[in-house]
Amino acid sequence: MFREGINFFTRHSKKFKSGKGLTESTDYRGLTDPEGVELAQKTTREQLKPMIDKLPKNAVMVIIGASEAVRTKSTARVYGNELNNLYRKNEQVIVKTREDIADPKTGYTNVIEKLTGEINNHPDKKFVVDFPLAIKEFSMTNRWVDKKGNQTPYCDKLLESVKDDDDLAVLKWVESNGEIDGIKGPKPLEVAEAYKNGFERLRDFASTQIPGRPIFVGGAEHSWDLDVFIAYMTHGKVDPASLRQIMGAEEKMIQETEPFYFRVEPDKIVSRYRGQDYEFALTDEN
Repeated sequence: MFREGINFFTRHSKKFKSGKGLTESTDYRGLTDPEGVELAQKTTREQLKPMIDKLPKNAVMVIIGASEAVRTKSTARVYGNELNNLYRKNEQVIVKTREDIADPKTGYTNVIEKLTGEINNHPDKKFVVDFPLAIKEFSMTNRWVDKKGNQTPYCDKLLESVKDDDDLAVLKWVESNGEIDGIKGPKPLEVAEAYKNGFERLRDFASTQIPGRPIFVGGAEHSWDLDVFIAYMTHGKVDPASLRQIMGAEEKMIQETEPFYFRVEPDKIVSRYRGQDYEFALTDEN
């Protein structure tokens, strides 16, 4: 089965927006309640658990990647808490959430040392560690929003040019290569490469802390950025043709909690998105 030994990124779940008649979750800030929380729980049951079940018996899955936006961390926390419930009676799988890892007295001091010690003491157990952190490569700041959270001039111009149609916006972004009427924004290829670098940094960090174990990475990120990352990981480039191919006939960007699965091997990247398998050969240039 494809989902043996793979990493995953999803888009965050349904986000809360004030003034839209929505209710924000008190437990998972930035997500709508109940729709956003329930959608993330459903994805955990139907997508993530079957994937984790197929990992090697001594694997460590670290659900760690997020952006500075609280909705990405909250989505990852839903994944961890739901997995904790699902594996509660399974003696072969140990789930550690942020709440489990924190010490009531010292907080997160020495958390890595304590966690790696427990993992190393159970070499025959599968671990899922859910500890979402803001990773700079996945940040929206200075890419789509400024430091105050306001949309950048390019983001405003992009949405204006497509009459606030998010699906058309990601296509326009790639077609314009991040510049409209002299207003510059992020370069799609640079964003995709940053995401790949962020994934590799997370994987290398976890592998260093937990040597000798199969390490896999998961996270919750953002549309548009994830769309170009998926195009890059499936085609080795970011252009309108590769983007349209992954978006499908309806030309839809990645949806809330929709997963992208991928595995980086020495000579190729193998991935699955929307039921289709991809294999992209690596060269010295990529």
